[in-house]
Amino acid sequence: MKTLTAAIVMSVLGCTVVGASEFDVPLHALAEAELAAIVAQPDLLAAVAAQNAQNADIAQARIDELDKTWRAEAASGGTLVDRVLSNETSVMLRKLQEESGGLYSEIFVMDNVGLNDGQSSVTSDCWQGDEAKMASAFQPESNTFRRCGTG
Repeated sequence: MKTLTAAIVMSVLGCTVVGASEFDVPLHALAEAELAAIVAQPDLLAAVAAQNAQNADIAQARIDELDKTWRAEAASGGTLVDRVLSNETSVMLRKLQEESGGLYSEIFVMDNVGLNDGQSSVTSDCWQGDEAKMASAFQPESNTFRRCGTG
């Protein structure tokens, strides 16, 4: 469960392991307190675990196909976008964003291949696996996520 929690916190903060900034301390404090409690919710952890299991043997070609479909549907909606935005994870993340008073501009949760499991609003793509935030956080050799800001 700890690795799922770290993955979700990473996604919420959009952190990558880079040089220090003035925001590091407050963001890490936020992650350790408020966000850690949010991502420890059993329903959220179960949703990510279920998607990890569902995508255990997913081929890169299928990921690319899903991402292409998502990009085509992102502006006007469609079956894939509607399905993800209406799932319980997305509903919870949307509520969190709305109640944050503008603190969170975008919140998404990704599985261990970098596909979005839920999100607060439509993202431009559904596969984060090709982006630095995923590459710097995910450790494929152990199938775990590194906590934001750690080596």
